[in-house]
Amino acid sequence: MKKIIFVGMLLASLFLSGCDQPRCENLNRIYIDNAIDSKIYNDELTRELSTEQNLAFWLEAVITKNNQDYLLVSITNENMCATGQFLVKDWSQIENLHKTRGKGYRGAQLQGFSYSITYTKTETILNFKGLTAIVD
Repeated sequence: MKKIIFVGMLLASLFLSGCDQPRCENLNRIYIDNAIDSKIYNDELTRELSTEQNLAFWLEAVITKNNQDYLLVSITNENMCATGQFLVKDWSQIENLHKTRGKGYRGAQLQGFSYSITYTKTETILNFKGLTAIVD
């Protein structure tokens, strides 16, 4: 019985340590105090994205809100720790992510991640454009 529990714990630890996503702590009050889909949150995020360098993008989840699909992506570097919600209109490049709803890819690095931004008076929308590789 002890052997089975030990093997189970070993497998669980290997599964949980499967990604190289760094841990980070968000200290930005705008991200803490506002919803991820709010204009103020996304205005702050786009401001930071425009000034920061050496950003890494990591998949958190695939979600659906109001009949639209999004990638939740952790965005990190030495100065930044945030999560972005990116609207996906074309899944052809990342079809398997869509089919699996991101299961099995959580924590994977999204290399060459590209996006565009749509600004209106009432919202700021982050739009997924593409990526070069998914490193799991």
